[in-house]
Amino acid sequence: FNFAIKRLKLRRFALVHARNEYQFLLKKKYQNILSKLGGVFTKIVSFPINANDFRPQMLSLGGLSDFQLRTKFPRLSRKRKFKAPVNFEAILISAKAKKIILIVPELPFYNIKEIVLLGDRNWNNPDIAKHTGSYIKNAFFVDGFFDSSKEDLVRRFVADYEKLYRKKPGLLEALGYDSAKLIFSAISNGNRDKQKIQKYLRNLEDFQGVTGRIKGIKNNDFVRELYLLKFRKGIIHKVDMIFP
Repeated sequence: FNFAIKRLKLRRFALVHARNEYQFLLKKKYQNILSKLGGVFTKIVSFPINANDFRPQMLSLGGLSDFQLRTKFPRLSRKRKFKAPVNFEAILISAKAKKIILIVPELPFYNIKEIVLLGDRNWNNPDIAKHTGSYIKNAFFVDGFFDSSKEDLVRRFVADYEKLYRKKPGLLEALGYDSAKLIFSAISNGNRDKQKIQKYLRNLEDFQGVTGRIKGIKNNDFVRELYLLKFRKGIIHKVDMIFP
């Protein structure tokens, strides 16, 4: 949301999420973050976890099929690039990759067009590009780690990990690596006991890890950069590094 509001200058958002306890908790978290940044959800739509047909959700968002367009707007619907009149500028789709693959193509089918798509680390999946094609050209998503980063620090970590384990590291491995480096950094700077190590970590100003820069602790968690990613020609690329 920080990127969408401060850089893309968006204010009105829709949320599409799976109907389960975890996603309901995420929804509350998203609402709090958005409110603090000056944005608002104008539409929140959920779907059953076993859903494969997203017509009800598209209609709830304000989407209209071609037939509905011709009926409701008999003159405007003749325009080739006409889009359904919705009251949001971006949609956050919070779901697993297999559901994202089904949801995204439904948006233009119901004439929800020229909308920025936002997502979490579930979007960091090449299968999404394989099945959705050009529909994701306006999609931005974040992850805590990107194994294809061109940063020397990340490339060395990935190469060393692959050499040892014959597979690429994921987010958990990257977090573990950075956590170990943080402790070693604290000790090497003369902090030997628990209280001194905690103080050192709280006062971190700019620690560079494979997961990005880390700046101290807030709400009992490290303040970390996130990888801002997008699809280009079916391949996931890093756009920037951003703090949440």
